[in-house]
Amino acid sequence: EHLLRIVEAEVVAGDGGSAVVCDCFNLIAGLLLASSANRRLFSETGCMHRLVPLLRLPPSHTKDDARCVELASNLLTQLLEASDADGSGDGASTRDALHRQGMLSALLPLLTDPTTVTEPALRVEALGAISVLIKQHDISSADVASAETTRKHGG
Repeated sequence: EHLLRIVEAEVVAGDGGSAVVCDCFNLIAGLLLASSANRRLFSETGCMHRLVPLLRLPPSHTKDDARCVELASNLLTQLLEASDADGSGDGASTRDALHRQGMLSALLPLLTDPTTVTEPALRVEALGAISVLIKQHDISSADVASAETTRKHGG
């Protein structure tokens, strides 16, 4: 929770792509990958819900903003893959919780919004997170199937 608070403070300060943010995401990932108890605690304390705003790019985003969203997407992917791999059955309940919290609606614009076309690494991470999120989850799969792409108007 403290690490997420640091990330959120850095994002508010405009330093979303800083080394501090990158280190915090790496530490969070290390803690979550270390044990299913850590993943369960992360979910139960509402930390997972706090990832949703970190996946939303501001309309006129910077490279630092994009890097932060890329790191958050990667963390989500690692969290879901670890939940699937540990055999505890937490993967399905984690997907349900993430769907209810709007995680998919935060990720889809990263692929479909024309402002992210210059951020290929961000799009790759978002696509990876979406693919793991919708794995064996019919509601999320249907949401992805009905997603629409917007086009940039002009020149």
